[in-house]
Amino acid sequence: MYTYNDKEYRWMAAVACGILLAVVVCCIQAKAQRELSDKLLRLHVVAHSDDEADQTVKLKVRDAVLDCEISRVPTPEEMRRVQKASERCLRQYGFEEAVQVSYQRMYFETREYENFALPAGYYNALCVTIGEGQGKNWWCVVYPSLCTDLAQAEGELTEDEMSLIKKDGKKFLIRFKVFEMISAFSHGISKEI
Repeated sequence: MYTYNDKEYRWMAAVACGILLAVVVCCIQAKAQRELSDKLLRLHVVAHSDDEADQTVKLKVRDAVLDCEISRVPTPEEMRRVQKASERCLRQYGFEEAVQVSYQRMYFETREYENFALPAGYYNALCVTIGEGQGKNWWCVVYPSLCTDLAQAEGELTEDEMSLIKKDGKKFLIRFKVFEMISAFSHGISKEI
């Protein structure tokens, strides 16, 4: 029978403490991401195809949707307004594709914007799918409106939540990358179950 010496015990204890610390940090990060995601509504616009014209009109539809007033949990009236604005925009530019508007909870990878970033995780999303929805997509945060100005989130998000997403050097990206690896792993497991 093998017996462990003091050096081996210390090494195993250090590894166990390291694993425990990593789990605690990830749990704290996951809780912060969930709390943040509950306060946001992401906009997800998917183009009909990757054709240059479809990609260009996708951005026009995005602008039309951003002009609509949308609450954190869109009402049926707001959804109809987004649908009509999207269709009107497409027709204006000579496109006949149908538009599907939905509200759903969906997984997003870590996304870096001009002056902030959002961690990977599940978020409520207003999805606008143009035609077949086979093209590249575009997304941002529509409530509070972060697509153009991070300052619009002040008052909607706590100081801790603002510091979580603001770019203050590169430290937030490192934090998100570790969480994204764990989140992607758990997302993969939940898809298989």
